[in-house]
Amino acid sequence: MARERDVGLLNVTDVFNATSPTGGPEADDVSTTIKDIIMKGFYVTIASLGILGNAVVLVVLLGLTKMRKRMTSVFIINQSVIDALTAVFLLLTTMLPSDGRIYRTIADDLFCRLWVTRLPLWLCLHCSTYNLVALTVERYLSVVHPIHHKTSFNRLKALLMVAGTWTFAVVYDVGGTIPVAYSMDGVCKLYMYETKSAMRGVGIMGACINYFIPITILVYCYSRMAYSLRSKVSPSSGSVDGETQNRQINTTKARAKMNVIKTLAVVSTAFILCVSWNQWFFFLFNFGVFDFRALNSTFYHFSVVAMFANCCVNPFIYTAQYEEFQKGLKKIFTKRKGFGAPTTSDINSSMTSHQ
Repeated sequence: MARERDVGLLNVTDVFNATSPTGGPEADDVSTTIKDIIMKGFYVTIASLGILGNAVVLVVLLGLTKMRKRMTSVFIINQSVIDALTAVFLLLTTMLPSDGRIYRTIADDLFCRLWVTRLPLWLCLHCSTYNLVALTVERYLSVVHPIHHKTSFNRLKALLMVAGTWTFAVVYDVGGTIPVAYSMDGVCKLYMYETKSAMRGVGIMGACINYFIPITILVYCYSRMAYSLRSKVSPSSGSVDGETQNRQINTTKARAKMNVIKTLAVVSTAFILCVSWNQWFFFLFNFGVFDFRALNSTFYHFSVVAMFANCCVNPFIYTAQYEEFQKGLKKIFTKRKGFGAPTTSDINSSMTSHQ
């Protein structure tokens, strides 16, 4: 949203120096220092988990040819790259403060526009949202319109969708940040809109692009997929002769696909739970429900921590939910080839690589 980026990662003193009409902090020095240390501790922990966890995911997905060839893996790999970069930029912006600098040269102005605004961090966060939507749409086509997906969708189109998420994120964030951040009189000024109405308009547009529209797409797609899969996966008839081999294969494939969908549904749910607090806070902030003092509230800081936590939760979800990833994790890190009875995802892997 319009104002979230210039205050989202700043400490209490920076928040009020940057945004308060009085230009000064409203908390005593001791309280400010304690809150600053606590928030930095959260950020460093989240960033460390995000870097390590997503690195493990990338090792598994890129290290196993069978998983790497999956259509879904194209998007999951991109998601892990984005989340890892988010964690890196979160760590850098936390550990490398930009306060105290005098902005006078062209290089200083670029530093103001590109780094003080936290542009790389917010670009990655938004790109993560767009990639999650792209991943969901691809799975939706695979489940609800399987014939069209099998005949018309290929790896090149998946890569083009991935490139599209990055392109849109760059255009949106660079176009929305560079024009309204600049240095003047030695000071970096952030998000300087001409009128309050302009700021509010940009904020509403950002909420729609980065929250309301993506969530609408996610809810619609997963609702349709759940209905479609329920109609395709039915209990065994229990006949003496059993099902035909073809029907058994189809049922196994559907159940394996259900495991992937359930995993991604949990990922989407985690995304909604992580980002909703901060998005709603700034949506209401733009309409004057909250004033600048709310930026020092416990709820606000909780919303920021929850939002950044989204970059480190997916590896835990894959480990707990995604059967094929679990097997790949064991294979990569224990270097064993036998793992007992095959799971539904194992059987599905031998039947098709176009999932």
